[in-house]
Amino acid sequence: PDRAPSPPEGAIAHMDRRMGRMVELMQSHMDEPLPMERLCQLSGLDTSTGRRLIRKHFGVTPGQYYRGLRLERARRTLYYSALPIGEVAVQAGFADASAFARAYRRHFGQLPSHDRQTREQS
Repeated sequence: PDRAPSPPEGAIAHMDRRMGRMVELMQSHMDEPLPMERLCQLSGLDTSTGRRLIRKHFGVTPGQYYRGLRLERARRTLYYSALPIGEVAVQAGFADASAFARAYRRHFGQLPSHDRQTREQS
């Protein structure tokens, strides 16, 4: 679906440095996602160039890429912590657990509670 893989280790170093800066900003602002315009401004890019570069490097829109990063981190948190799902949702930058569950299901094909139960059964 709209699943965007995280860049492989060292891949950011091979990107345009401004693009790498944008990805670093996304990674450091997952709990309160920055708007694309702000990400581009802080990275020294105009918005249209930033959008084009993300599409070129990752094959998805900036929103899809950013959401994918947040959901991947949330999945790891669900697996490796005992935090309530609602708290994981907030840490991933979602307004509430319902919005988080919908996005999680679209991205991974199952609810966060399923991943949590799978971890608990391991």
